[in-house]
Amino acid sequence: MLITGGSKGIGRATARAFAREGAARIHIAARSAPALDALAQEIGAAHRCEGRTHALDLTDAAARNALIEQTLDVE
Repeated sequence: MLITGGSKGIGRATARAFAREGAARIHIAARSAPALDALAQEIGAAHRCEGRTHALDLTDAAARNALIEQTLDVE
């Protein structure tokens, strides 16, 4: 699962909600690495959810394409 805009607002609330509902792994993307790291630690401690963070600017096509490749979960 990939949540963009995860460092604040609706994106942050969405990541928390999915973690609370039992998601095992969430990819969280936004520009702010410190905010993403804090959220990943929070949901990991509270809900045993693995938060994988991706700090990037989604308006950059190359960065966006790399994110898509990195977040394709194959299990």
